[in-house]
Amino acid sequence: MDIVIVLDGSNSIYPWYEVQNFLINILKKFYIGPGQIRLAIVQYGETAVHEFELRDYKSVTDVVKAARNIEQRGGTETNTAHGIEIARSEAFSIRRGARKEAKKVMIVITDGESHDSPHLKQVIEDSERDNITRYAIAVLGYYNRRGINPSDFLKEIKSIASHPADKHFFNVSDEAALKDIVDALGARIFSLEGTDSLDGILLGAVGAYDWTGAVLKQTSHGRVIPSKDAYMKEFPKELKNHGAYLGVGWGREGSRSIIQVNASMRFEPRKINIFNKDCKRNGKECSCMSVLVCFTVTAKSPGLQNDSLIIRYNVSIDERRYTPRALFDDNFEKYIHSNITMEPELETCDQFYFHVLDTLDYVRPIGFILDFGLLDPEYGPVLDDGWPTTTRTTLGFWSDCGEDEHCDPDLGLRARADIYGSR
Repeated sequence: MDIVIVLDGSNSIYPWYEVQNFLINILKKFYIGPGQIRLAIVQYGETAVHEFELRDYKSVTDVVKAARNIEQRGGTETNTAHGIEIARSEAFSIRRGARKEAKKVMIVITDGESHDSPHLKQVIEDSERDNITRYAIAVLGYYNRRGINPSDFLKEIKSIASHPADKHFFNVSDEAALKDIVDALGARIFSLEGTDSLDGILLGAVGAYDWTGAVLKQTSHGRVIPSKDAYMKEFPKELKNHGAYLGVGWGREGSRSIIQVNASMRFEPRKINIFNKDCKRNGKECSCMSVLVCFTVTAKSPGLQNDSLIIRYNVSIDERRYTPRALFDDNFEKYIHSNITMEPELETCDQFYFHVLDTLDYVRPIGFILDFGLLDPEYGPVLDDGWPTTTRTTLGFWSDCGEDEHCDPDLGLRARADIYGSR
C-alpha cells in the first residue's frame, strides 16, 4: 500500500504540535518497510511541498523521525485542490517511489474551505480515475474559535472523501481532537489491506501463548493455527499495532508508571492595574505582566524512576472578541506553546510575559486556558486515565475597594429646578 498524506499547513492551523502528534500517532499504526507500506507527506497552503516521498524511508522509526521535523510552512491561502493534484500527479508517481501494484490511499487534512474550490471537482475525478482511496479530515478549530458556521466547509471536505462518506470522512472539533480519530482511521486504512480475495479470515486469540497473543485463520477447510515460533516470526514487535487491530494483546517489556500532572498558572502582579501603564508595545502604552506556568508530576503507581520526562503545553488567552484585550510579548498572539522537562515530585515552571491593551471593558476578567500532555505518549510513563489535562483561571482588574475588593457605591445626586422669567 502507498499512502500520501496531504496536510494543510496554512496560517490558520494552530497549534502545530497537535498536528505533529496526530501524524506521529497515525504513522506508528502502519508497518512501513520493504514489501509493506510506503508513505509520503505533501504540505500545502498557497503552494505545495513534498516533505518526503514514498521512496525515502523504509521503517516506521525513520518516518516518525522525519515527521517530527516537519515545520508549519504557513500561507494566507488554503489551496486544497492544488495540494490534492500535486499528491495525485507527483507524489504517486513511479519516479517518486510509487508502485504499480500497490493500493493508493490519500489522507487529506484541512481546517478551511479551499481558495481554489472551482478546481476541486476535476482533481477529485482524476483521483477517482487513478483508483486513489481518499480519506478526508475536517478540522473545525478555526470555525469554532470564531463562532463561524462550518456547514459549507464540511460539505466541501466531505466531497473529497471516497464513497461511502461515513467510512472515509472525519471531522474533529479542533487540532487537539485529531488524536481521537487515530485508532478509527488506522483501522479503516488497515482493513483495505485485506480486501483482496482470500480463502478465509484471520481471528484474534488474545490469551494465546502466555498472553502475548496470536491469530488463527478460519478457512472453508477448518482452522489453521500457527505455532508460536512461526507466529512470532510472521508478526514481530514492529507489527504490534497491526496485531492490535486483529484483537491481539502484546506484552510490554517492563511496566509503565501511571502519573498525574498537576498544573497551575500564577500572575505577577496578581491584578491588572489600568492606571499603571508601565511599558510600550507597538508604540502604545500598556500594562505589562507575566504568567508563571507550573507543573508537578506525581506517580500514582510504582515504577517512576528519577529520569526526566517532557510535557508539551499550550497557553491561550481566552478572548473571543475580534480585538483581544491581552497578547503575549513573544509573538503578539493570544496563544503560546512550549515544552518543559520535568522531574518527579519537583515543581517546575516557565514564565511568559504579556501585555494588557487599552480597553473599555474593565469589568469582566481575562480568561487563561492551559492545555498539556506528554510529548511522546507512546514511551515512558502514561497519564492517569481521566486525569484532567486542561486548567483554566482568570485574571481580574484591580479596584481600589479594600481587601475584600467589594465596592459600595456612595455617590449621591441631588437636583433642584429653578425657573427664571415668566411669559
